[in-house]
Amino acid sequence: GKILVAAAEHGYRLQTRKSMWPEDISSWGAPVSLTDSMATYARLIELNDGRIYLIVRFSHATSNARTTFFLYTSDDGGNTWPDSRLLVDTDDVKDSSSVYLSTIYDSVRNRVHFIFNIVTYDDPIKGVARYKNIYYANYDHTQGKWFNGQGLGIAHGFPLILTQSDLVYESKSEPTKEDWTYLSDIKLDLGGHPYLLSINDPGRGDLTVNTDNQDEEILRHQWSTQGWVTERVGRSARFSSYVNMATFDSHDTDIIYGFPPNKDGYGELTRFTRLQSGSWREEKLTHQTFGEHHARPFAVVDGGVDYPPSGLKLLWCLINENYGESPYTEWRSSIMALFER
Repeated sequence: GKILVAAAEHGYRLQTRKSMWPEDISSWGAPVSLTDSMATYARLIELNDGRIYLIVRFSHATSNARTTFFLYTSDDGGNTWPDSRLLVDTDDVKDSSSVYLSTIYDSVRNRVHFIFNIVTYDDPIKGVARYKNIYYANYDHTQGKWFNGQGLGIAHGFPLILTQSDLVYESKSEPTKEDWTYLSDIKLDLGGHPYLLSINDPGRGDLTVNTDNQDEEILRHQWSTQGWVTERVGRSARFSSYVNMATFDSHDTDIIYGFPPNKDGYGELTRFTRLQSGSWREEKLTHQTFGEHHARPFAVVDGGVDYPPSGLKLLWCLINENYGESPYTEWRSSIMALFER
């Protein structure tokens, strides 16, 4: 079919665009503009019934949270998008927190799975926006109902209130030594069970100055009969305002790609593989990185049985550290790829 894409500038325009011909990126139709302001982090999900979800973050919108995610739907292949609905919100003091999320769709069971993260402002001191906690819920779009990790119904319709979802991981909040925690990825095993990844910055506290090459840890979370279980995978580097992040392999939740720091503190692309003993084997795939930051990995999913395997496993950014004052707009970045036959 034709290729549909969505793009949101950081806090500005939101547009979708469709290719003119099936599986062909050489020519595109006119963009469909949904808004000219406040939009960030657009993502598309095509459901089994042909409906398309467009999930996007809006800032200072009609929500309790300062920034959170809204949902557009299209029933005509992305040609039109009725007005958005609030997808998830908080129930604390207005504008005191924001929500981040990532998703994956289980087409076998009609479930959209979500990992959530919260940002609280003036925490632990005024002027500090601290990232903390990991939450989980899934939405059955055929029932219009939300479920937790145990499979129990927790809410109907939209919006989901974040406190209704599972608190998967609670960041430590010892005064002056508060942990900062960032969501990173969500994947499902063959049985449809969710696995979550987060990055934890232990004891960061009220550090308001972002420090390059800070040492952090990759955490994996999974549901068990005893509840949510968290295990430490390995180390992770960071730079400026950003954590380097980690991702699951597209086919195996026991394989994770991340960026532990080398002797100079710069992250090296590394494959972590979980062994039967429960420990993690590390295989470094880049070496002697200096002056650049590997970051933001995305596992590539092949087209399915009708397409030959591409061998493309992973995409990520390689960012030159000599950017201007704003790492949002003034950096130089290359897109890197990992191929394996």
